[in-house]
Amino acid sequence: MKRLLLSLFILFLCCQCIAQELPLNGDCANAVEIAPKGKHSFSSSPVGFGDELEISGNSLRSKQYIRQEHNSAWFWFDALSDDQLVFKIYPRDTKADFDFMLFKYTDENFCADVKSKKTKPIRSNISRNKPDEFSATGLSVGSNEEYVKAGIGNHLSKALSPTKGERYYLLIDNENGVDSAFRILFDYYRSTVVSGVVEDEETGKPIGGAAVYWEEKTGEVLAKTTSDPITGEYTLDAPVRMSPAKRPYSLAISTPSHFFSEQMVMASDKKPVLELKTILPKLKKGKKMILRNILFMGGQSKPLPSSKPSFRRLHRLMKANKNLEIKIEGHTNGCLGDIEYSQQLSENRANRVLLYLADRGIAKSRITSEGFNCSRMLPKPGATQVSTGGHNRRVEFIVTNF
Repeated sequence: MKRLLLSLFILFLCCQCIAQELPLNGDCANAVEIAPKGKHSFSSSPVGFGDELEISGNSLRSKQYIRQEHNSAWFWFDALSDDQLVFKIYPRDTKADFDFMLFKYTDENFCADVKSKKTKPIRSNISRNKPDEFSATGLSVGSNEEYVKAGIGNHLSKALSPTKGERYYLLIDNENGVDSAFRILFDYYRSTVVSGVVEDEETGKPIGGAAVYWEEKTGEVLAKTTSDPITGEYTLDAPVRMSPAKRPYSLAISTPSHFFSEQMVMASDKKPVLELKTILPKLKKGKKMILRNILFMGGQSKPLPSSKPSFRRLHRLMKANKNLEIKIEGHTNGCLGDIEYSQQLSENRANRVLLYLADRGIAKSRITSEGFNCSRMLPKPGATQVSTGGHNRRVEFIVTNF
């Protein structure tokens, strides 16, 4: 009996832990309260615009307004902090095109004033969906645009700097009607200080004018600066998520004449990150670089999602250097007794990078590729023995002409 009661109690606790999905409502007057923290998941997208069409008759060229509500959901929330507030809206189906408008609440006439345009949105994003960015939209501390109009543009608008307790209304509109589950993620950011110096590998001399990016692991740029033209030093106010523990961020540094650097940095708002030193190798014929952050799924030529920022950086490097020619080399994590399969897989991985660059305007004549199966496995980081770890599911590139 005691065992049965214990099992029922555990089941009760588990049920209490399951987050209840919020309803969706297409009318401002019946907006659903949403907690502006953490993740909220929805099993389907909005359908229709409710009983009242609050947003309509707007120009396709408007930066602030969607043309009209198509398939909409209204939410409201009270800011929990004075820190920078962001949110991201992620549809599961990347064919979905979600837009949003954010309003600051005024008074009991708010919904009527929204309909008459007396109260205007303070943030909006109506840009075309970007499958490469998971078709996400929302707010980012790295964006400077309060409004993004329809068409090709930044999928993220400028973060909000609220006063704790202020009320906001969020309208989400599924413009093209693709039925998709979606998530809304809220977060708060504060800034810490990140500083360091950039030096040339061969000479040890400082590198001035290097682009310094502070990013989320996903590649979302949170802040950027350039190194001092004489000393190679830099300091930036780096936004970090509100968290009692340190979290990983990416510090990426590049200049057209050097290989780029990607370094993981653990940071929080409690302590500045000082004295970082970045050594950049010069681009020159015969020089090789391991693209440590371009890794692939086991047994596949499909890159891990975390590889996307490195793909973009390689593309920018090729675009900035019209005379740069490279060879992409693919590798595998062991041969599993089938050298032919491993060889084909390594070639497919190298070719995946080649096609990414070619699809974005880099001439194929500037790129060659080759696979090396499992013949050039790397030692496990920090050890001397050969590892079977994922760091061998990699690509490298060699400068063949510069």
